[in-house]
This record gives sequence, structure tokens and C-alpha cells, in this order.
Amino acid sequence: MLQHVLRRASIVRSNSALFSSFSHLPSTQIPSAVARPPILFNPYDALDAVLENMRLSSEPIEGMQLVGRNSRKPKKANHGKRPCSHVRRRSRRLK
Repeated sequence: MLQHVLRRASIVRSNSALFSSFSHLPSTQIPSAVARPPILFNPYDALDAVLENMRLSSEPIEGMQLVGRNSRKPKKANHGKRPCSHVRRRSRRLK
């Protein structure tokens, strides 16, 4: 058991030494932390700037926003007539 743990620790140590050091790479090949999307508009054209900002800031439509668009609308029970009072309904039921 102890040999297995020591063997795995040496493998992890050697792998982490390989991947954590960028000293062997020139400064132009060091990976950047965040890659921003390129700006594709001419800054002197206001319409292009507005459209590009909308493209960068818009989010994709959630799938749940589109659910139930074709569902049946609820009907009114009395079809526009006057509502029935509970007293009259109760008197009819008790007859």
C-alpha cells in the first residue's frame, strides 16, 4: 500500500513539474488567461459600433422561454354572461 502511494506521488510530482513551468517557452508563446472576442467594427461608424456591442452583449435565448407558446388559452366558464351568485347555485342544488 505504501509503495503504491509513493509511486503515485512521484508521478504526480513529475507531471506537475512539466505542466506548471513555462520558463522553457519564449514570452510570445505563454498562454493568455482570457481571450476576448475580436472587435469587428470601425470605431468611426456609429451603426457598426451599436450592432457590434449588441452582438457581444446579447445572450442566447433560453430554451424554457420558448416552451408553451402554442398552448391553449383558458376559456371563460360563463362566456361573457353575468356570473352566477353562490346563493342561487346553492338553492338550485338543495331543491
